[in-house]
Amino acid sequence: MYEYTPHRPGRDPEPPAGQGPLLECHYTSPHVALVATGISAVVIFLGTALATGGFDFVTYWYLDLFVLAGLALLYRSTRRDYLAAGAEWLQTRRGWVNTYKLAKVKYLSVPAGFIVRLADNDGRVVACSIYDLQGNPALWDLVYNGLCHSLANHEVQTNWVLRRHLPLPTFTDKPPGQNNERQN
Repeated sequence: MYEYTPHRPGRDPEPPAGQGPLLECHYTSPHVALVATGISAVVIFLGTALATGGFDFVTYWYLDLFVLAGLALLYRSTRRDYLAAGAEWLQTRRGWVNTYKLAKVKYLSVPAGFIVRLADNDGRVVACSIYDLQGNPALWDLVYNGLCHSLANHEVQTNWVLRRHLPLPTFTDKPPGQNNERQN
């Protein structure tokens, strides 16, 4: 379900240098950050119990401080994640791409779900959850328009999973031999 995240004046990310203004932004919800931190805490607790052969480790309270500090850092890191988009670009906390000049687009399965990896002609790469992208309709519209433009006007390498799972138009005006659908 789409959870509207209003712009945060003064806290919204700056657009990439030389690019247009920020039009839409999606922040990780506190609920997602708490769930990720909770799951990590359970995995650490059970993993330590299995590794030590029991629950005797809980008597060493000072070790709990290290685990809690690590979980706090994980929560803070997850809470800082965002997706921001302008008319021609998509940005995450780790980088940005020009969506109208894409060279490679991959749809990949990871343990946490599905991600889309976008790479533009200048070598910049962004990977983000398809759930987060499509969870914000305005942001998805900006990214989808750039993706369709790139597919129609450039040599974009895609994988078959992308074409199977995303409703992308098929452009038949490419010369024979330039269908990149089968490249992985």
